[in-house]
Amino acid sequence: MIEKLTRKHLKYHSKGATVVFKVLCCAIIALVPFAVELKANTFETSSVVEKRYTLVDDLFNPDDFSEFRNDPENINVLMKFYNEILGNEKFKILNAFAQPIVIDEFKGDKRFYYGSEEFIKSMKKEDRMINAIQLNQNAFDNYNLNLKEGELPIWETISYEKDIIPVLLGADYNGIYEVGNTINADYYNKSFKLEVVGILKKDSNINYKGNPKLALDNYIVIPYPEKLWTVDEDDFIFESILYFAMINCDIATALDEETFIQEMKEIEANIGFNNFFIVNADGSKLTKDLLVN
Repeated sequence: MIEKLTRKHLKYHSKGATVVFKVLCCAIIALVPFAVELKANTFETSSVVEKRYTLVDDLFNPDDFSEFRNDPENINVLMKFYNEILGNEKFKILNAFAQPIVIDEFKGDKRFYYGSEEFIKSMKKEDRMINAIQLNQNAFDNYNLNLKEGELPIWETISYEKDIIPVLLGADYNGIYEVGNTINADYYNKSFKLEVVGILKKDSNINYKGNPKLALDNYIVIPYPEKLWTVDEDDFIFESILYFAMINCDIATALDEETFIQEMKEIEANIGFNNFFIVNADGSKLTKDLLVN
């Protein structure tokens, strides 16, 4: 899981090893079971009641995790695994991940900073992390978020292979940044230009990690790409973090549990990735015996 990154000595080339380590530490806040919490354990879509399950990788041993993520072939296995789930018409992936980012020449104040007062003071101003949350379209739609101005991202065009990502800002950014502005950001130690396309209505909130009303007024909402892509074997550090974040997702389905497990076993067999387990909406874990032949 992504939190194991904090135990490894990752050497990236950007704002310095110390800042990078602190940025990666923030991944702990998001990758736990129930990354996305739906409005209820079951919900209705087009008169069909769907159940929600959470997918969690089981690479708990730091050495196993490091060995896995340092091989580009393994990262491409994650890509195929995620895209196979995505392509199953019986499943709906919901992704939400509260990963802060670093912004160049940030114009806002401490309302927008991630972390405690002590943590914020320990960092140089240019290295302070800014609250951000990543959502895919299914999660965004589930939360019924609305805009005060601007427009929604065109979800099917979102691509992290480009260096420009359209984003939404919380209402407190009004007067600080405007629709049409471009923000230079460091996201998982990769440089992106964030293009502001819309601003959320005041008091927008989501149900996230046990917090029924996580206020988004001081957040940047970064859309997730719909599909993952084949990585460059010489440059895949960004993807090795992102792909683990995205496979730790929620899956909504109208299938009964037995049929759902069978579908997951078929995907597991097709792709060859079995380092995961499934958690029910009530928090109970489906045993590994049910998931692996």
